[in-house]
Amino acid sequence: MELRQFHHFALVVADVDASTRWYGDVLGFALERRFGFAEAGVEIAHVVSTAGIRLELIQQTGSAPSPDVGQDAFGALRTQGAKHVGLLVDDADAALAELRAKGVEVVHEVTTVEPAGVRNFWVRDNSGNLIEFNEWLA
Repeated sequence: MELRQFHHFALVVADVDASTRWYGDVLGFALERRFGFAEAGVEIAHVVSTAGIRLELIQQTGSAPSPDVGQDAFGALRTQGAKHVGLLVDDADAALAELRAKGVEVVHEVTTVEPAGVRNFWVRDNSGNLIEFNEWLA
């Protein structure tokens, strides 16, 4: 089997419409498709960035916030499972300033992580999901 490319990363959100707007307004994602499964209480939106990064935003009736919400990004690593979405930017400081101006919750300021070869910072989306932004070190 040969994998062709990354298709999407799924995030469970409290309100698919609000999250679709948040990812559009804050990060420039556009709605690609919207569908649902009424019998299962599920609404789904695929949103895509101009670079082709696709997120699947899932609203499930009766879902609850993750136990990781409210923990710092590294405390969340004490439980198994998906923990965050990592995105690449050219300038971490400029990206953080832009997000801060939009009122986004900042979890960790820009930090150099030599072993990973990046400078990064962390924010939360409108449902509490963690997003890590990375800039490659020279």
